[in-house]
Amino acid sequence: MKFAVWFPLLLLLVAYPFVSHIGFANGWSARWLFYAPPILIYAGLLITFALTLRAGQEPLIARFARMEQGSLTVELARYTRNLTWLWCAFFALMASLSLALAVWASLALWSLFTHLVSYILLGVLLVGEYGYRRWRFPHYHHASLWQMFKNIRANGLR
Repeated sequence: MKFAVWFPLLLLLVAYPFVSHIGFANGWSARWLFYAPPILIYAGLLITFALTLRAGQEPLIARFARMEQGSLTVELARYTRNLTWLWCAFFALMASLSLALAVWASLALWSLFTHLVSYILLGVLLVGEYGYRRWRFPHYHHASLWQMFKNIRANGLR
């Protein structure tokens, strides 16, 4: 598995307990621990996707597309790079909104956003992009969303 894929997970698994320990030792309130996981998960996903956008790297969405298409045309390679950027923007927005609501909104509003609205938005982006892709590229084979998830699960994020 490539560094860009496992590094954010490692960072999350090591940094979260380490920072929590330091925070408690310095008298921080434990309340922030409640808000941190969704923010860190979205930040980790942002880092995971963004690291694959560096020069010479294959964008993460292109890896998924290759599982379905084999080799990618220039047209699909450009589309998958742009789509990876779109997912980065989405994850950055979700992390920022989660953080802003944690700092300035009520617990009820933060919880509604984090536990319902953010998942709805994620689903809208996922299904909306799938529909757009089928419309924009009708001349390519398109696996179902279910098959796409099975492909990713079977092949990993190489």
